[in-house]
Amino acid sequence: MLTLALTWISAGIDLVAKNPETASNIPMSLMFMPFIGRAIVPSESMPTGLRWFAEN
Repeated sequence: MLTLALTWISAGIDLVAKNPETASNIPMSLMFMPFIGRAIVPSESMPTGLRWFAEN
């Protein structure tokens, strides 16, 4: 469900982009959001702001 949601958000962002370079670079940050979670890296080793995001 998360992948489907991020795909549709990326598609919506791409539709309003002014040029192809922008369309390919804007959703890049969304693609890395699942990797910020605690499943890959323990949240205790993360900086404070990132730890808060990963735990919530």
